[in-house]
Amino acid sequence: MAAPPLVERDIRDGKTLVLRLDKDRFPVASAFWYFDAEKEKWTFIIASRVVLSDGPREAYRRLIQSIKRIKKSGYELDSFRVELVKEENQLPSLLKRAVQTGPGIAGIRLTQNTINGLFVEDAYIYRLT
Repeated sequence: MAAPPLVERDIRDGKTLVLRLDKDRFPVASAFWYFDAEKEKWTFIIASRVVLSDGPREAYRRLIQSIKRIKKSGYELDSFRVELVKEENQLPSLLKRAVQTGPGIAGIRLTQNTINGLFVEDAYIYRLT
């Protein structure tokens, strides 16, 4: 099954969130949209050392604070679509084998690729460091 389209608003809001997190000094090692074929939905994945060092609850609290700061500017990405993971999480680690972006914001589309046995139907990558 083909992935439903990732709309421009989601791409814009993903970039806005990463920039806000950078400004709020929330370390983002990886940030990307990922289409989960089993769930048939797009999820915005952020890998950060904060998840391990401060725990998931604190990491999500900080994420939600950042989202609240940008809500006034037309930002629409709901925090329920964002998944925070440890830097060492398998998915960002595998994607880094195919693409590395450096600390800035990229806009790389990865479609129908296999990386170490994992089939990536679709992903939109901002950062993989």
